[in-house]
Amino acid sequence: MLFSFVLHLFQCREGGVRVDAAYERALGQRIRAFRGQHGLSQEQLAARLQKNGCDITRSALAKIQAGQRHIYADELACLCRILQVSCDDLLIKYPKKRPFGAFLRLACTP
Repeated sequence: MLFSFVLHLFQCREGGVRVDAAYERALGQRIRAFRGQHGLSQEQLAARLQKNGCDITRSALAKIQAGQRHIYADELACLCRILQVSCDDLLIKYPKKRPFGAFLRLACTP
C-alpha cells in the first residue's frame, strides 16, 4: 500500500499532486487515533519524530491531523516506526466500491 501511495505522489513531475481532501482528513484521524493509543500528545510525537530524523513541528503535525497539510513519504514511514504500525494499518482502506486510486487525484499544472 505504501508503494502505491508513493507511486501516485511521483507520477506527476511538473505540477505536483493534489490528494483528495477527504482522504487527507481520514488519514489525519487515523494518525490522531494511533497517537492517542500510545498516550502521546502532538508535542511528544513531534519530538519523537525529530529525534528519529524527521524534521516536523507540532504545528505541522496538527495540520496533517486536520487534513490541512500533505504528509510526505519519509514522514509517513517515520510515523509508522514510532507508532509501531504498518503503513497498511495507517493508510486508509476503502471498500471495493471505492478503490484507493479513486481517492487520489493528480493535478498537474504546467
